[in-house]
Amino acid sequence: GHLLIRGEAGSGKTTVLTARARHLQNDMFSGNLLFLTFNVALARYIEKLLKNFGCEGNITVSTVHQWASNFYRDAKGQGPRLVKGDERIQMILDAKTKQCEDPRWRENHLAKEIDEFWDKEIEWIVGQGLSRLEQYKKMKRIGRGTAIQVRDSDREFIWAVFSAYKDELNRQERFDNYDLFGIIKFVLPVVDGSTSISPNQRYDHILLDEVQDFYLSWLMIMVPFASRSLTLAGDLGQRIYRRGFSWKNAKVKVTGNRSRSLAGSLRTTKQIMEVAIGIVKNDDIANEDSDNDY
Repeated sequence: GHLLIRGEAGSGKTTVLTARARHLQNDMFSGNLLFLTFNVALARYIEKLLKNFGCEGNITVSTVHQWASNFYRDAKGQGPRLVKGDERIQMILDAKTKQCEDPRWRENHLAKEIDEFWDKEIEWIVGQGLSRLEQYKKMKRIGRGTAIQVRDSDREFIWAVFSAYKDELNRQERFDNYDLFGIIKFVLPVVDGSTSISPNQRYDHILLDEVQDFYLSWLMIMVPFASRSLTLAGDLGQRIYRRGFSWKNAKVKVTGNRSRSLAGSLRTTKQIMEVAIGIVKNDDIANEDSDNDY
């Protein structure tokens, strides 16, 4: 089944998750195991921990981006052609410029908004796995802030830019760097109108670390790859990139005793932790339903 390990910074989440991987791999059975995290440095650290724990057998440690690229490469014989960095931002701005030729959008206040807004808004749309304007209009823009007002009419403008950007990506046969859902889904066969994952593509156990930095669509594509268990570890308080997602929407079932908390910190002092806890007590992150949402 599914299990969530929660804890603040320095509480030992990664160590516990790695120890769980060792337990599943060496003590429980001899199947295949996938261990994913968000950044390369942490992936290397996890590999070192697994070695220290004497973890043996068929285990893959990777970043979620690298795993998606490798999955695509195994199916297509070459990696996906990604658009990222400055090139990605320029393609988005070119799409905006093209849409501003339409009188409906020319005077929209977002037309003159800074590049960072467009970069992060399109990243958020891609990360949520949205495919229709109606979805975008209904979804709360969690993590996108309120400094820049975005009304329904503004969302239509943003979606027009996003659609033009996607059309250009499709024309070039490339993928947005954050479209891990699209990369994986692209190489999966469609059966009865939905994508199908074959048994040999699944893993017996999947472990995801620093899951607060994952987007909704990344989790949505990972869940069906786990045939026996999915273990997630994360810290609501860190939420570095403020992805914002619902466990229910991601089809992750971590209510009740499937959500466990680690107490204390091995990285800082009691006095600092007391101050930090006092600061976040009234924060919107701390007041979320921890069983269901990130």
